[in-house]
Amino acid sequence: MHRILRLDWGNSRTPVRDGGELVRAGDPAYVLFTSGSTGAPKAAVVPYGALHAVLPHLRELYGVGPDTVALNFHRADGDTSLEEILPTLLAGGLVVLDEDSEADLDRVLIDHEVTLVNLPVDYWHIYTGHLLETGRRLPGTVQTVVIGGEAVRPDMLERWHRLGAEDVRLLNTYGATETALVTHSAVLAGPGAAAGPFPDGVPIGRPLPSVRQAVVPRPDAPDGPGELVVAGPQLATGYLDDLVLTAARFVQADFGDGTTRWYRTGDLVHEAADGTLVFHGRIDHQVKIRGHRVDLLDVEEALGRLPGVTAVAAAAHVKEEHIALVAFVVLAPDGTGTGTGTGTGTGSGSGEGAADEDGGAPADPAALRARLRATLPGHLVPDRIIAVPELVHTRTGKVDRAATRDRYL
Repeated sequence: MHRILRLDWGNSRTPVRDGGELVRAGDPAYVLFTSGSTGAPKAAVVPYGALHAVLPHLRELYGVGPDTVALNFHRADGDTSLEEILPTLLAGGLVVLDEDSEADLDRVLIDHEVTLVNLPVDYWHIYTGHLLETGRRLPGTVQTVVIGGEAVRPDMLERWHRLGAEDVRLLNTYGATETALVTHSAVLAGPGAAAGPFPDGVPIGRPLPSVRQAVVPRPDAPDGPGELVVAGPQLATGYLDDLVLTAARFVQADFGDGTTRWYRTGDLVHEAADGTLVFHGRIDHQVKIRGHRVDLLDVEEALGRLPGVTAVAAAAHVKEEHIALVAFVVLAPDGTGTGTGTGTGTGSGSGEGAADEDGGAPADPAALRARLRATLPGHLVPDRIIAVPELVHTRTGKVDRAATRDRYL
């Protein structure tokens, strides 16, 4: 049984404050704290005008209407919950709240006949594995699955294709807290899907119609991925009570179309031949080890390809005034690891080692370092590789490298 809550907004389409005063586009709709990758909390102020700009596009992107049943999977203290709730309600659809969504997603999707579900990439990967291992199919009512929050690896997408859910749209979405919900999207599977495979990485797609974008080359690597900057009415006003940080991240510039106010995402991307963007990590994932620039994502990707590794997080560790490169790995407990973990640990590994792909001794930190030394420059090989039972995640499901390091060192 569904409980129906009726809201009588009258005939007005204009939001009204208490007392009858009209809400203006620049008035704050919500303030949301985000730590980014630095761990320092900062509060982004998102105005009503930003929501007004993005919501019509999300309704069209997600295909929501009066018959939509959307699951509210995410917690209410994050903006992804607004992606689930607002477009659906504005289209006259139904939003399902069920406290068992994470623990028993199958039952929730079936019982409520959910048509639209939005999942963190990490959880989507786990759920896909659950369906493959149990031989179950995605519930038949599901029409669209939206994923986001982390980079999607090609092996993750390959596992999804093995489900045989050809009629289900799989949407990869991208957006920062400072840019009101979603700025970019790509259809990865189902009707209208982008053509794969993706040798250079799974795309985050193209910008929504309300978004302007530019890719700014890095001075130290002009031929590599550049920083994504975005503009348009979806931008936050800035950071609450922090004019200095606001000025640093919301910059004045003209990248050729006359637009002057841009948000620096800090994300590295390149534009593929078909015009879609491919994500390459964060600018601030780079650290300097013994005079060399090291991108932690490069280390994680190399380790994640090794047999027996189900998840990995790399970090810089300061010890006795020296900076060392450390990697934390979750190893498959049963010898079935396929070397596909890159910063998306599920916490299922025991840390006891997994069989090598050649059928030899179980994978262990020493063996992993030896394999890396054979393929990587010395400065990319971690000084220590530590097997751990699980990685630490933020409340939104992202791997917290600093917290993982602090827990185990």
